[in-house]
Amino acid sequence: MLTHLFLFRNDLRIVDNTSLLAISGNKRIIPVFVKDPRIYGCNRFATAFLEKCINNLNKDLQKYGAYLH
Repeated sequence: MLTHLFLFRNDLRIVDNTSLLAISGNKRIIPVFVKDPRIYGCNRFATAFLEKCINNLNKDLQKYGAYLH
Protein backbone atom coordinates (compact mmCIF):
# COMPACT_ATOMS: atom_id res chain seq x y z
CA MET A 1 0.00 0.00 0.00
CA LEU A 2 1.34 3.42 -0.95
CA THR A 3 1.62 6.13 1.69
CA HIS A 4 1.23 9.80 0.75
CA LEU A 5 2.05 12.83 2.86
CA PHE A 6 -0.56 15.54 2.25
CA LEU A 7 0.26 19.08 3.33
CA PHE A 8 -2.75 21.28 4.02
CA ARG A 9 -1.98 24.92 3.35
CA ASN A 10 -4.90 27.20 2.50
CA ASP A 11 -7.74 24.85 1.69
CA LEU A 12 -8.64 23.32 5.06
CA ARG A 13 -11.62 21.36 3.76
CA ILE A 14 -11.71 17.81 2.49
CA VAL A 15 -15.04 17.80 0.64
CA ASP A 16 -13.94 19.74 -2.44
CA ASN A 17 -10.16 19.47 -2.12
CA THR A 18 -9.17 18.29 -5.60
CA SER A 19 -5.56 17.53 -4.64
CA LEU A 20 -6.64 15.33 -1.77
CA LEU A 21 -9.21 13.56 -3.92
CA ALA A 22 -6.56 12.91 -6.58
CA ILE A 23 -4.39 10.87 -4.19
CA SER A 24 -7.20 9.18 -2.28
CA GLY A 25 -8.42 5.68 -2.96
CA ASN A 26 -6.64 2.62 -1.63
CA LYS A 27 -3.69 4.64 -0.39
CA ARG A 28 -2.66 5.61 3.11
CA ILE A 29 -2.63 9.38 3.53
CA ILE A 30 -0.85 11.20 6.34
CA PRO A 31 -2.45 14.66 6.58
CA VAL A 32 -0.22 17.47 7.89
CA PHE A 33 -0.77 21.13 8.73
CA VAL A 34 2.21 23.33 9.61
CA LYS A 35 1.46 26.42 11.68
CA ASP A 36 3.16 29.24 9.79
CA PRO A 37 4.17 31.95 12.28
CA ARG A 38 3.72 34.60 9.56
CA ILE A 39 0.00 33.79 9.46
CA TYR A 40 -0.70 32.03 12.73
CA GLY A 41 -0.87 34.49 15.58
CA CYS A 42 -1.09 37.70 13.55
CA ASN A 43 -4.15 38.70 15.56
CA ARG A 44 -6.39 36.93 18.03
CA PHE A 45 -9.46 36.84 15.77
CA ALA A 46 -7.59 35.31 12.84
CA THR A 47 -5.90 32.85 15.19
CA ALA A 48 -9.24 31.82 16.72
CA PHE A 49 -10.76 31.34 13.26
CA LEU A 50 -7.78 29.30 12.08
CA GLU A 51 -7.91 27.11 15.21
CA LYS A 52 -11.60 26.45 14.58
CA CYS A 53 -10.88 25.50 10.95
CA ILE A 54 -8.04 23.19 12.00
CA ASN A 55 -10.25 21.49 14.60
CA ASN A 56 -13.05 21.03 12.06
CA LEU A 57 -10.59 19.60 9.55
CA ASN A 58 -9.29 17.12 12.10
CA LYS A 59 -12.85 16.02 12.96
CA ASP A 60 -13.61 15.51 9.26
CA LEU A 61 -10.41 13.49 8.78
CA GLN A 62 -11.22 11.30 11.78
CA LYS A 63 -14.39 10.17 10.00
CA TYR A 64 -12.05 8.53 7.47
CA GLY A 65 -9.68 7.11 10.07
CA ALA A 66 -7.02 9.79 9.61
CA TYR A 67 -5.64 12.33 12.06
CA LEU A 68 -4.04 15.69 11.38
CA HIS A 69 -0.36 15.81 12.27
